[in-house]
Formats: sequence, structure tokens, C-alpha cells
Amino acid sequence: MAFSIGAFLGGFAGGGSQLLDEKRASDERKKVTAEQRQWQIATEARADSRAKKARRDAEQETLDDLIEDASVYYNPDQMLDLSKRGKSELVFAVARAKELDSQGVKAGDMYKLPSVTKISDLPTGSDVASTKTSGSFRSRFASTATPDTFSGSTDEGHLIFFREKARTARSEEERIKFENLVVETQNTISENNKEKDGTFKPADIKSANQSIQDIVDSRFDTAGLLQKDPSGQYVQRLQSNEPEGFRLIGDSYKTVRNLKDFQEGSLLDGILKTREAENKSRINSYVVGVANDYQKFLAAENTLKSLPEGSNRDKQEDIVAALQATKNNFIPLDAVNPLTPDKVRNSLHQTVGVNKVIQVQLDDTGKMGYVLTTTNGIIKLGF
Repeated sequence: MAFSIGAFLGGFAGGGSQLLDEKRASDERKKVTAEQRQWQIATEARADSRAKKARRDAEQETLDDLIEDASVYYNPDQMLDLSKRGKSELVFAVARAKELDSQGVKAGDMYKLPSVTKISDLPTGSDVASTKTSGSFRSRFASTATPDTFSGSTDEGHLIFFREKARTARSEEERIKFENLVVETQNTISENNKEKDGTFKPADIKSANQSIQDIVDSRFDTAGLLQKDPSGQYVQRLQSNEPEGFRLIGDSYKTVRNLKDFQEGSLLDGILKTREAENKSRINSYVVGVANDYQKFLAAENTLKSLPEGSNRDKQEDIVAALQATKNNFIPLDAVNPLTPDKVRNSLHQTVGVNKVIQVQLDDTGKMGYVLTTTNGIIKLGF
């Protein structure tokens, strides 16, 4: 059979045409697929954009609601401060403000009090509830000024406010002013809350004790003897078991009694009498302890003197050395020139030092009294 080139070429042409058709169809399908993909991407992008916008709108609406809620409790200046702290902090501040409000305490008033450094230090509702009786509350909020008036409606809220104002007073006059308000408010609460039998409620007794303690702490703070933690919270009173501490405590009680709103027979009066007796008892115990330490020193010194040379004296010498420091806190009666009540001066601390106990001859019968020296005068015991 002869080879037909025409048939070959015709077959090739037919096959080539089919290949071209298939290629065009494939290219068309790819084009359609690419366009569909681009359309899908664009559609998804538009949907995502709409979703993001919806979320932004919802978040903005939530933020607007938060700002509106917060403005109920805080003034415009406070709102500016809160707005700088972010949404989560604003949510926290609003939640706590509502808790405070449920206890009759306005967050706007608390915001103006001396502060801690972060919003998480805001008191909870239970904190404030316990503060009504314990007074342990310290304000979270920072501000350059404190209000002179309290806008809350409850006596307990006023008490919290006045205690804090007295604690942070910038002058003695201002402190006395707010201490008077503490006493006046405390009297109102305790009288209004009396039991049917006329006795005071335990919660009010605890609250009155705290009111007195706050005044004592204020005196220690002014004297530089109130130890605090880094956040400014009370830790302990320094020298509270020494004459200087006894003086500050006694002076605080006198301050309360001298306040114009103090009432004889009130709850505060009863608590003060108990506390004054306790302070006197502690003074007596201090004198007995210092006198005993002095006698121990004398006995140890006599024992050392009685030991013969060459014997093992090292241990006894250590005992005498250890007692030497406490021995110096007691000044016994001078038999040649005894100190008498007529010779006692408030300036004794300038010659013998602070936190000393000095024996005093009260009369010719040999009856003794004592003087305790402080940085600002003396404490007389027994006369």
C-alpha cells in the first residue's frame, strides 16, 4: 500500500485541531476557575470586613455604654483618668463602683482619697461592708485633692470618709476637725443601733474601737513611728511597748476625750476607759520589767566579783555584758540627793535620755514612785 502524504497531513491536521480545541477549553476552564477564585476571595474579604465593622460597632457601642455607666459614679476629671487605663480597667472600675454603691459609698468620693497605685486595689463590696465595723479600708483611688464633703447617704459611709480625712490631714487643725466628725458620727451610729435592752451591738463596739485606733495610729504616724508596707498600709507601731509609745497612746485618748463632740457615757467613753486602764497596766508592767532587769544585772555583777581570779569567768562576763544594755534603762533612787515630786521636770529626758525609768521618793516613809521619760515630757506613776 502506497503511503498517502495527504491523508497523513489531513489526519495530523484533524488531530491538531482537536488538541487546540482541548487546550482552549482547558484555558477557558482555568480562566473561569481563577475568576471564580478571585470573586470568592473578594466576597470573603467583603464579608470579613463587614464582620469586623460589626464587631467594631458592637465594641464601640459597649464602650459607649461603659462610659455612660461610669459617668454615673465618677466626675469628668476622674473619667479622663479612667479612660487612659483601657477598656478592661474601665469595666473593672464600673463593677467595683456598683459594689460600693450597694454599700452606700460613692466611688467618686473614694476616688479623691489618698491612693494606691492600681485599679485592682479597689475595695470590693465585702471589703466596704467589713470596713463599716473594722475601719481597715484604705482607698484605691489617686487624686491630688480630697473632698471636704461626702456625697453618700449612709452614716457608715460618712464614718469611712471622715476617718480617712483625719488620717491624711495636712494640719493639726484639719485633723482635729475630722476627728470630731468621726466621734460625732460614731456616736450617732452606736446610739441609733442600740439593742432593745439598751446595750451596744458588737459590730458598733468594733467600729468604735477602730475609730479610736485610727486616732492613735495617726499620732504614731506623725511621730514617724508607724511602720508601713510599700503600699502604705499599716504594719505595726514602733516603740508601742516603751514610754514613748505609752505617751502617744495616752495623748491620743486625751485627744478623744477633749473633742467637743465627745459624750460621757457614750460607747466611745466606755471603750476609752477600758483602753486607758490597759495602757496604765502596760506602763506598770514595763516599770516592773525594767526594775527586774536592773536587779538581775546587779546580781550577775556581784556573782562575777565573787569569782576568784583564774577561775572560769568568761561565761559570767558574757552574762553581765548582755544585761548591761537593759540595766541602763533604770535609774535607781539617789540616796544622797533623791529625786522628789517637787524636783521632777518635764525636761528630764534631755539629761537622762528617752525611755528611761527613774525612781522617785514620794515621802519620808520610803514610798516610791516612778518617772518614765519620753521625747516630749514625762509619765508619772504613783503620784
